[in-house]
Amino acid sequence: MTNLKCLLICAVVIFMSCNSSEQKQESLPVIKGYNASEELVNGTNLDVDFFDIVPLETNKSYLLSTDIISRVESIDSLIIIQTSDGRLLSFDYLGRFNCTYGAQGRGPDEYVNLSAFYIDKERRIVSIIDNLTGKNINFNLDGKYLSTKTYPQGAFYMTYSGILINKDSFLKLNLIYNDFNTVYSIYNLESEEEQPIFDFPVKTDGIGVPVGRTPVSFYGDTIKAIVPFDNRIYEITSSGLNPISVIHTDMTLVSQKQLEAVADFSIMTYFDYMNKDYFTGFNSIYETENHMLLSYFNSSYFMVDKRDNIGRLYSYCASEIDTEESVIDVLPLLNIMTTSSEHFIGVYDIIKLKDIVTVMPENTNDIYLQKIKKLIDQLSVYDNPCLLFYKLK
Repeated sequence: MTNLKCLLICAVVIFMSCNSSEQKQESLPVIKGYNASEELVNGTNLDVDFFDIVPLETNKSYLLSTDIISRVESIDSLIIIQTSDGRLLSFDYLGRFNCTYGAQGRGPDEYVNLSAFYIDKERRIVSIIDNLTGKNINFNLDGKYLSTKTYPQGAFYMTYSGILINKDSFLKLNLIYNDFNTVYSIYNLESEEEQPIFDFPVKTDGIGVPVGRTPVSFYGDTIKAIVPFDNRIYEITSSGLNPISVIHTDMTLVSQKQLEAVADFSIMTYFDYMNKDYFTGFNSIYETENHMLLSYFNSSYFMVDKRDNIGRLYSYCASEIDTEESVIDVLPLLNIMTTSSEHFIGVYDIIKLKDIVTVMPENTNDIYLQKIKKLIDQLSVYDNPCLLFYKLK
């Protein structure tokens, strides 16, 4: 009889524990509108309040293309661009070249590998992280060298991006490499202590793989983060990842056990699960005052109105123009890479914009499409990309 009572008590405890976990997820604010089978044409009913297109100044000393632009950030009226060939440079909102930050080399203001950068918006400093030498090199916004501090070997192991949370706390975004999978951690730049925030339970096979291009956003006082194959939006705090909202989906979610079995995580992992109709999540998150954009590679994006937690899922493939019937008659959202407080900011190559112009209605009444056509007709395919500024109502 005593054993029976113990079994009953254990069963009740397990039930209450499971029920509590379910209630915790159910109690999260729900974001509605995600339906993978009802992707809208890019830009349909997007409700754009303002749009501008600005060509970046072209010079052989700072030629760019979106193929080599790995990260873009905004501060004041500056756009700071990191390239995969090891450059960090900035332009203003009018497209005028501002400066280059540092250069490759062994000097105090130089780096061997530009693995990441961050912006101290309060002190107006741009800092370059070199994960090979451990150097943290500081410049003012106009590229003037200020100082360098060298950290212990391995301090920035696998770091590919990051955000300065406060004066001393640097949120590191790390590549997954073999069995190293601490994708988010906070590093104290003063005490040199590191606090792991989140481990993504997969392994890679000899390659470094990020969990996203821009998997965190810092808007206001809140750092939001996304996780592959997860339908929740998280807040990053010193205590870890805390779920703050959940996207409603009828699709099957990838389980923890399935993720733990992945030994060769790569972009193909997403496609494998996508082909099996699993929810694959998002790779980037961007925020303005009233909207949140979640994108899945260059395939689709989910635009959420934060005022009512309702979103729309769109195709992101405006450049996939491969049929004679293709027509672009509404302003598409193109390659968003950063935000200001009010604007989503995209970066797009001239040659791709010229492709878009060829499939616009000849006498379009859309003032934003007219603006693109008028500018692009004056530019060469060899010019630097354009900035695109979108403000939604």
